Amino acid sequence: MATSVDGSYNYARNNVGEVRNRGEVRVRNDFNMSETNWQFWGAGGLEVDKKTPWEARISLSTGPAYTFIKDPKTTLVGRIGVGGYRDIDGGNNDIVANGVAALDLFHKLGERASFYANAEVYPDMADMEHGRSVSRAGLTYLLDPESKTTLKVGAEHRFT
Repeated sequence: MATSVDGSYNYARNNVGEVRNRGEVRVRNDFNMSETNWQFWGAGGLEVDKKTPWEARISLSTGPAYTFIKDPKTTLVGRIGVGGYRDIDGGNNDIVANGVAALDLFHKLGERASFYANAEVYPDMADMEHGRSVSRAGLTYLLDPESKTTLKVGAEHRFT
């Protein structure tokens, strides 16, 4: 089993005032199924965004995953599944069902440096023309091997 926790906070102002105020925490568990390339995963998240019609969004999703490439330097995993989200203090507080399709790429560049890329699509199950997507890519550098402290620098694109 592998557990990952990730978070971010973005805040920006210009001469007019606040233009961005958003935070997010994501948790994912990957459960390996013995010696096969198959896994089972579960994920959850909490988003807080002061520039949207909703105050916060809670999401949960789960499904199978398959490891296409796994060698000492490169890992490529595809995930599919189902889930849902709920907007809190917004115009619509209903639970919205969505699908999940994702690819996760990890490539080790050296002893301490690595590259990552991730793309996730969340189509709305009730209206397939609507949905969300998130793409991330960047570099990770291991600062301290003993404590496993890392520095992560990257970019993220969100479509909601």
